[in-house]
Amino acid sequence: MKNNYKNKRVLITGNTGFKGTWLTLTLHLFGAKVIGYADKLPKKNSVIDSIWMQNNITQYRKKIENITALKSVIKKEKPDIIFHLAAQPLVLESYKKPKSTFFTNMIGTVNLLESIREISPEVPTVIITSDKVYSTSIYKKYKENDKLGGIDPYSTSKVCVEYLAKCYSNMGLKIITARAGNIIGGGDWSKDRIIPDIMRSYFKNNPICLRNPSHTRPWLYILDVIEGYLLIGQKLFNIDKLNYFTSYNLSPNSKKSYSVYELTKEIQKYLNIKKINFNSKNLHEENKFLQLNSSKIHQELDWKAKTSFRIAIKKTANWYVINNHRNKQVHTENEIMDYFPERIKSSLNNIFKEKKYA
Repeated sequence: MKNNYKNKRVLITGNTGFKGTWLTLTLHLFGAKVIGYADKLPKKNSVIDSIWMQNNITQYRKKIENITALKSVIKKEKPDIIFHLAAQPLVLESYKKPKSTFFTNMIGTVNLLESIREISPEVPTVIITSDKVYSTSIYKKYKENDKLGGIDPYSTSKVCVEYLAKCYSNMGLKIITARAGNIIGGGDWSKDRIIPDIMRSYFKNNPICLRNPSHTRPWLYILDVIEGYLLIGQKLFNIDKLNYFTSYNLSPNSKKSYSVYELTKEIQKYLNIKKINFNSKNLHEENKFLQLNSSKIHQELDWKAKTSFRIAIKKTANWYVINNHRNKQVHTENEIMDYFPERIKSSLNNIFKEKKYA
């Protein structure tokens, strides 16, 4: 199989969310035939909209909890690879709705993997979990073989997804899980996330309100993450045997860890927000320090984050400010083409180096 995504049939679950829309648009520009599977339309002011999807990809508006629909789509579309992003992705929401969080994230994953097992067990599958799957009892950069263990319903559900992926690989599937840090970039409008919260405050001319200003996170630029996902998928293309499983961390290429407060002060350089408030009421337990070690993916797939913390913040702020006045999709396409210039210009004939994996 050729080592590129051009003309590949790529099924993306959860393709209308923040990461999903960027992955969808990137793969479309790469020449892939994208099949989207999501229960909701993209949010207003996302990087793509429903009209674009109707004209450029095959989109199914179905729930991940619906195994009958999943099986029907996989049988009909015959994907060459699957990226599984569908999830309830918010920590605070998981405290409010733990049952539905577990059902969507765990049973939804079981539904997908069971559908693949029954219909096309040879199809490579990339499952997106979280940096929050680790049992964070000490201050360290976590490696893939460190102990797993969630604190909140969301992270616990993602730990379960990791074990489900491993279990189904033992039944003949080819699976890699990707554990990325806190991803920042344009087009994220989720509630209770720092960048969207800041941007909503900015557009409403309100002070910024921070819940956990001292907490550090592995902030990652969205296209660095997308490149990592694609390289992981590329590895799976080149694995002949079934019963394959591994995991990769994706983290910033920086020795310094940045706090929520430092991120906020950095983005203030590009936004006219002068006041920062702090709200410590009704806080649930969260990890104060969270950093990942991504040496494994660097050594095996030659991936590392190219975008510095400050450039990532600048690009993110510019996306929101510019797209409040201009065509957001054109700007996003330009951002993607700037990141992958040669790969898109050459129609992705040589998107990745030829590699064979055991």
